[in-house]
Amino acid sequence: MSFERFQQNTVVEELKKNIESCRKELLDILHDLHDMENIIKPRILFIYDSHFGDLEQKLRRKRRKAYSMQRKVELLNSKIAKGEKIDENTIEIIDKIVQKEIDLKSSRPADSNPNYQKDKDEVKEISEEEILDLEKEYYELAATNQENLDLPSMYRRIVKKLHPDLNGETEIYKRFWYSIQDAYKKGNFNRIKLFHKTICPDDNRKKYSNTYSEELKLRNDIRQLKMNISAEKRKIERMKNKEPFILEDKLTDRFWVETRQSSLRNQLFKVDMDIKAYNRQFNMLAANVQNSLNA
Repeated sequence: MSFERFQQNTVVEELKKNIESCRKELLDILHDLHDMENIIKPRILFIYDSHFGDLEQKLRRKRRKAYSMQRKVELLNSKIAKGEKIDENTIEIIDKIVQKEIDLKSSRPADSNPNYQKDKDEVKEISEEEILDLEKEYYELAATNQENLDLPSMYRRIVKKLHPDLNGETEIYKRFWYSIQDAYKKGNFNRIKLFHKTICPDDNRKKYSNTYSEELKLRNDIRQLKMNISAEKRKIERMKNKEPFILEDKLTDRFWVETRQSSLRNQLFKVDMDIKAYNRQFNMLAANVQNSLNA
């Protein structure tokens, strides 16, 4: 064997070791993501709900009621201002309109905006990093589709590789089996694709005409794996900097918990006052309408 050929073989072996290291790192990150989504997040939400769940549920109901009364006052005032004919059916019609609005709002995710008078869906711009991740996933998805590797086929290959009936209960099976099942049930194409890339590398293995071609392919695989690693690490960091994860430490702070509970009770009191004020306004308007009808 020539010295040059020996060097190329050495480089290829080092690249293969690098790839295995990258795959292991990516698997560890996928494991952390699964724990964050399915263990840590539910635990935080359970603790949060035990402290604030009842208060927030009451606040949501009160806000809907306040919004309902506010809208009834607005609609009745609007009809009076326009000089529309007001009769016995007017208030019933207004009730139906407002109830339909409430039903539509209730079908959307609960609004955490404390200002129920501006109860609108907010559009939040995504960051440049998130845009880059989405673009990368799109192009990778397109490339994968070109190779006819859809989600079910990748899932079947992973299962064939890991299933204990075929290979025994390996360490990878014990760590990732439920993560893989969860990703497949949720249709998480990118997650399954990453599992396929790390667990089933032999699917893409082929014979090369020369060592240099194999080296190029290995370097490209490493580059792709490092991109995946960076993207998933950014995903974890974004999750850690958002609710509910940023609340984890605060939930063990008794002062913070009591302060937030006090704030929610104050909001409940304010909304109750608003409901009473809207009720008075509406009853006065309705009484004026009734008096005009009886005159």
